[in-house]
Amino acid sequence: MPQQPPKATRLTDLFSLKGKVVIITGASGPRGMGIEAARGCAEMGASVAITYSSRKEGAEKNVEELTKDYGVKAKAYKCNVGDFADVDRFVNDVLKDFGKVDAFIANAGATANAGVVDGSTQEWDKGHGSFVITASMSGHIANYPQEQTSYNVAKAGCIHLARSLANEWRDFARVNSISPGYIDTGLSDFIDPKTQELWRSMIPMGRNGLAQEIKGASASYGYLPALPPFLPPSLPTYLPQFQSIMGVTKTTHQAGSGAQPKAGDTVTIEYTGFLKDASKPDGKGAKFDSSVGRGAFVVKIGVGQVIKGWDEGVTQMKLGEKATLDISSDYGYGAKGFPGHIPPNTDLIFDVELKDVKAA
Repeated sequence: MPQQPPKATRLTDLFSLKGKVVIITGASGPRGMGIEAARGCAEMGASVAITYSSRKEGAEKNVEELTKDYGVKAKAYKCNVGDFADVDRFVNDVLKDFGKVDAFIANAGATANAGVVDGSTQEWDKGHGSFVITASMSGHIANYPQEQTSYNVAKAGCIHLARSLANEWRDFARVNSISPGYIDTGLSDFIDPKTQELWRSMIPMGRNGLAQEIKGASASYGYLPALPPFLPPSLPTYLPQFQSIMGVTKTTHQAGSGAQPKAGDTVTIEYTGFLKDASKPDGKGAKFDSSVGRGAFVVKIGVGQVIKGWDEGVTQMKLGEKATLDISSDYGYGAKGFPGHIPPNTDLIFDVELKDVKAA
């Protein structure tokens, strides 16, 4: 299904992250690419969730800075990105705390300390990438003179994974990678100074890059959001269950067991719509529409007959499911709103029950 072009025309609007929630892994250091990505996203208005492995104090200090300097919501989480279960737990914690995830900057990583002959199998195993959007020039070239085959292979895998996922997820998400060169983050401080000098002699600018110099590229992930790779298929058994896809967050209150509608199917839905109000505990402000009392709503889904948030959200439901769809304004009525009912740029919440599905 072709993706719609952005409606915004001003550069500040195109790259605004206001109302977005961005995850950045590996952002506990004082001068790394992770914290600079977090600063860039916060500067553009996003709420940010960052992770740390062992530097809890550093992560908490960064959260304090992000909150104070940019006035956004920020929180740090301990997470081992090499453990699928731990990442799954972390993402679900973020969904509970923030309500949705709009973009995932997978930045956490490690360096290689030895070549293939001298390195251990454990070091090689640590060199694989899960979903590292922050790749490296090492995925495109073989660095000289240092020996870091496992690292290079991991980064090449990340780049091709990004390409492959961009194709596989083309209907509902965008996937991008960025490949920095030598960046002064402190991770390579242990390298022999003579080797580092050789690096710099082969760099046209004659120096390493600074993390803040790629902050803009990192922040642009919010405009090009990717579906977090560690969201369910199988969520824990707690209720409610969350699923966030692009501009829609679906909260399941009663699981369905029937058919899942596809684009072009005709669905019967009972619904109530609310203007989103962040000051309310459940986020539900004024009610603006409801099918209750006048009869269920019948519509062909996934073909543009309703707002994009419905097309995206309802096609993720199953027959018999009761859910809440939290829809961002750009997936609702956007800058125009709906005169007399929905103000411009207003997020919406719908309580929805999928009562029937008829295949196209």
